[in-house]
Amino acid sequence: MLDSIALTITITITKITATKF
Repeated sequence: MLDSIALTITITITKITATKF
């Protein structure tokens, strides 16, 4: 469960970073 949440957060951060750059 925690792994899935952490993975989702990581993907979200990656998408935000990709959007900024």
